[in-house]
Amino acid sequence: MMTNTKLALAAVLTLFATPVLAANTPVNAAGGKGLVVVGLNALNQSQIDLLRNANIEILNDNTVQVPINVAATICELKVNAIASSNDKGNKSCDATAAGVQALSAQ
Repeated sequence: MMTNTKLALAAVLTLFATPVLAANTPVNAAGGKGLVVVGLNALNQSQIDLLRNANIEILNDNTVQVPINVAATICELKVNAIASSNDKGNKSCDATAAGVQALSAQ
């Protein structure tokens, strides 16, 4: 009887600990986790500065990793278009000048 109680307790603890562990998992845009890699090659320096002013970290290869709704704004795409590209293993888009202006206006 004591063994069944211990097993039940272990199962309950595992059930409640799993979301906590998932919350501490590092975010990797290539791996999913809700972030999208956005290329900034089409932007000029002042447009990149607008992103920095919005507290978006510019990575060393001239990209950013942002939530899908921000990526949709910056790339002037619908969220569904980016999400469906993820099914093909390509969760990325390229920023446009108008998209960055729209983000900075929000």
